[in-house]
Amino acid sequence: MAHTAKILLKSLLLVVFTAFSGRPMPALAFEAGLPSAAAQKLVATVQLAASAPGFGEPLVEYEYEDAFDNFIEPLPAYSHRSSGIVTAYPTVVTAPSERRPPSRRRLALAARSLTLPLTLEGEASYYSRDGCLGCSASLTMANGQPLDDEALTMAIGANQNHLVGHAATVTNLSTGKSVKVLITDTGGFYQERYGNRVADLTIGTKNAIGMKGGLGQVRIDVH
Repeated sequence: MAHTAKILLKSLLLVVFTAFSGRPMPALAFEAGLPSAAAQKLVATVQLAASAPGFGEPLVEYEYEDAFDNFIEPLPAYSHRSSGIVTAYPTVVTAPSERRPPSRRRLALAARSLTLPLTLEGEASYYSRDGCLGCSASLTMANGQPLDDEALTMAIGANQNHLVGHAATVTNLSTGKSVKVLITDTGGFYQERYGNRVADLTIGTKNAIGMKGGLGQVRIDVH
């Protein structure tokens, strides 16, 4: 029995030696140079020497195929994507902005504000709490505050309402006197009715520039 075991052990060693030295190792798909090549299989012809006592059979050839199937997983079919030669990425799509474009009114106001400082020259009138044509019953100005006859303020044309809150210098073209005021109100200075009317002054502003009567020629410099 011991002699038989030795013969079997020698036969197994012969199998291992033939498997590792008789054929090449498995080739990777891209190394084989084939578009869709799978891994090469190991095939070894095993010859068992049957010279042990009691055997007497002729030499038997066995084909030992896929010796390493239980140890090495088969390679996948070749693919230009899996081999890393070409890599595809999804197209990046940027979501459209939810920001709305500015309205025409906002664009118009922005354009007007770029024109400062602004100079207007023409006729000025004055208004008061006792004589305010077209004023509201509460005598509230465009800035939301009540009209104050003695305040150094003025009303500008309704088409220039974006200038409410700006400072201005009012100059009497007849006397040369000027005063700094705040634009707090707007007036309906229609060209066909009022001509070249550019401002309505409070009594305090009218007196500060020495304007006599109800009308005067002025220059308004808006800052």
